[in-house]
Amino acid sequence: MPCWSPVKVLLLWLFCLQVMLPLAASPQAEPHFARMQHLADTLALSHHATTVVQDLDGFFWLGTQHGLYRFDGAELRQFRADALDPGSLSADWITELLVDRAGNLWIGTRYAGLNRFDPQTERFERVSVAGETAASRLNIARLYLDGTGELWVAAYGEGLFRWSDSQQQLLAVALPATIDGVSTVYINDILQQDDSLWLAIGNAPLRSKAQATGGLIRWSLSQQQGEAWQRQNSPLDVDSVTSLLPTAQGLLVGSYGSGLWQITAAGPLALQQPAELQDAQITALKRDQQGLYWISSYDQGLWSWQPETATWRHYRAYPEVPVSLRSNAIQSLYLDPQQSLWLITPSGFVLFNQIAREVRILPAGSDPQLLPAANVLGISVVADNVWLANREAGVVRFHPASGELQHFPLPELENGPTLARAILADNGWVWVGTDRGLFKLNPESGYWQRYELGPELAADLSVGVIISDRQQRLWLGTRGQGVLLLSPERQLLRQFAQDTEPALPFSSVSTLLFDQQDRLWVGSPDSGLWRWDERSGRTSYWLQRGDSQHGLLFNNIQLLFEEQQRIWIRAGNLNHRWLDNAEPGSAEFFSYQPMQADDALIAAPWFRLMYRQQWLAEMQSMLELGAGHGMQEATWIGAWTVADGWLFRGGSQGLDMFRPQQLPASLALPQVRLTSFTLFNQQVPVGSALLPQAIHRLSSLTLKYKEDVFSLRFASPTFLLPSQLEYRYRLLGFDRDWLIVSNQERLATYTRLPPGGYQFELEVRLRQGEW
Repeated sequence: MPCWSPVKVLLLWLFCLQVMLPLAASPQAEPHFARMQHLADTLALSHHATTVVQDLDGFFWLGTQHGLYRFDGAELRQFRADALDPGSLSADWITELLVDRAGNLWIGTRYAGLNRFDPQTERFERVSVAGETAASRLNIARLYLDGTGELWVAAYGEGLFRWSDSQQQLLAVALPATIDGVSTVYINDILQQDDSLWLAIGNAPLRSKAQATGGLIRWSLSQQQGEAWQRQNSPLDVDSVTSLLPTAQGLLVGSYGSGLWQITAAGPLALQQPAELQDAQITALKRDQQGLYWISSYDQGLWSWQPETATWRHYRAYPEVPVSLRSNAIQSLYLDPQQSLWLITPSGFVLFNQIAREVRILPAGSDPQLLPAANVLGISVVADNVWLANREAGVVRFHPASGELQHFPLPELENGPTLARAILADNGWVWVGTDRGLFKLNPESGYWQRYELGPELAADLSVGVIISDRQQRLWLGTRGQGVLLLSPERQLLRQFAQDTEPALPFSSVSTLLFDQQDRLWVGSPDSGLWRWDERSGRTSYWLQRGDSQHGLLFNNIQLLFEEQQRIWIRAGNLNHRWLDNAEPGSAEFFSYQPMQADDALIAAPWFRLMYRQQWLAEMQSMLELGAGHGMQEATWIGAWTVADGWLFRGGSQGLDMFRPQQLPASLALPQVRLTSFTLFNQQVPVGSALLPQAIHRLSSLTLKYKEDVFSLRFASPTFLLPSQLEYRYRLLGFDRDWLIVSNQERLATYTRLPPGGYQFELEVRLRQGEW
């Protein structure tokens, strides 16, 4: 029994009261949205997800209520129960998956016991139970491998079992029916710490303990006795415990309806946590390699917690944001070897990889925490406020720490604006470029004022770019009226147009840059690039024609950016670098092929990441980030800024923001595996005379002379890099050179091979990287 005398219990409650008083001022969780991969959108599998694991060969196993799936990096194979086949699953409803040290896959089912899958023969074995317990009635709730490699099995309502290698059976672990009033049969989680075996008891999704008492049990393996904590005999004020996680302070405990708790040397203590988490139905706890804790619930979505900074984030489902969570009912979590976080939900498998976890998004919707319109055309950051030109919705002020948004609709004026296209927060005012002129917004009063630039300019002037320089002047890029320069007092100083001196060779402007050398760079949507040196008055103009030798390959200028004392240009969706010291008559720009990199581009992460290019040094290759990595792929020209270590990108799906230094600088390249063998265009089944084991487990294969038309399929199991992998293969003794194929061509076919011995070699790399 726990050592709680009535006096000690009273004293401890007083102690806990002192500790828990700060809960009146519970920490606030930042509301977060992020892009996540929903596998059911791209893979033909059941939406009724239950569990997932990655095996030692790298294959992903996906458990559902309608069978078990294996994903090998290219194809999805389903395994179903078959009453006529003893080598099949015992049931289709999969509850738990675990891979042991030998590579065997263990499969728990709902009221059909435990199965074991042999990866060599690809056959299932139904595990028996010693004694009178029928294996077919076991509802497997938890599979746990302890530090010695021993397998423990929790069968909900039946108790605790362990696997016996010598008997090749499950053996029931003899426990009292209750320990200190807590039932020992309704087990949700298992954890071993030294001599102690911890058991989480109680209700959980799709599991009910009925009238039994739930709580937390610690069982001594050496002494064969235990103690338990529950709300009637301890400060652990919970009805059910679902999940356990070891920490440096002791044990983190997730409850079903009573929040997070810690078990320390002082006993159970309620963790200081956000108010909405204190009554959440917690289902799983995980800790990633960065030290971030992840907490899932069956009613309120997902949380992350960084103890060092006391930072909490909360991810909730919103029907209008399908790229993020689609359900707040998360049944369990899984961290795979690549540190991707898997969320098991009623809407299917959700993959939240380590790159996407660093990208915060602000999407559109009718909720006050969402943007009123989808398109973000301009961004300006001042202190803790992010100002957004939100197209037809006007202006939005976003406070990232609290998640609060303030909306300033466009003014309703005669011949008033219909689109907010550019924005700059400046000295208490917000300058807004619209399709009907330049406006000043007073954020305190919400008052809009049209800013008159002069009678010679059209009343419907369209302002799409606003920047400021070191002298606090404003530069305006317009559509049809060139460039306008405003003084620090915001008086119009001059205009750069086709009929001014100096003459701007085009009238519409896509982007502006005033560099550290006091040079104005002006990009156009379709007429090239122009530069004016304010100190010397000299101008330069680059327009791509058929005979152009300057090196700027396209005339549609998308981005101008200065980084590492270099001028970078994005044109025609290709990167360009201006060559400051180019010899007369030689190219003045260096143009990069898609995903090409050199030392200069590698040293310019801000520019690269504006167009989603992350350099991976170990692979010596550029990774193109996309929706699967948490980033929107379509962004608007000019809808970006950098501030306080953050990169902000606006596009047709709202706002993305992230810290480049937080993105992983290296990723593990997935293993390449043979996945199938075909002879005369017919797949050879595993277990046949020709293929006694799975092809990726064979070290050699012998074919008869007439079996001379065969193919080998291969893949690399990954959800993070699939479209950007390249393979090369060769058959030593036959192929003279390596044959390189894309991820869509993972097949090696050979015909009419002469008799002899051959060796098949296969490698994988990230596109254009090193083998």
